[in-house]
Amino acid sequence: MRGKNECQYPFNYLETINTIFGKEENTIEVCSGHVNDECFKVDINPNTNPDLISDGQSLVSVANGKNSGWRCDL
Repeated sequence: MRGKNECQYPFNYLETINTIFGKEENTIEVCSGHVNDECFKVDINPNTNPDLISDGQSLVSVANGKNSGWRCDL
C-alpha cells in the first residue's frame, strides 16, 4: 500500500516526524520518489525529478556538513 503522493511513507508520517522532532532545515530525502516536501531530494530514478540523481546507498556526491538531517523512503 502506498501513502500520500505515491510515497511509501504512511499518510501524515512526515508531518508527524516534523511535529515530534521539529522541522529540520537542509534535510536530505533519499529515494525521494514523489515526496513534495522542502528538502534536498536524492533518487536514482531521474523520472522523479530529484535534485541529485545518485545511488542513495553511498551519497558520495553530497557534501559533508551541509545537511542537518536525512530521511529515506524505501
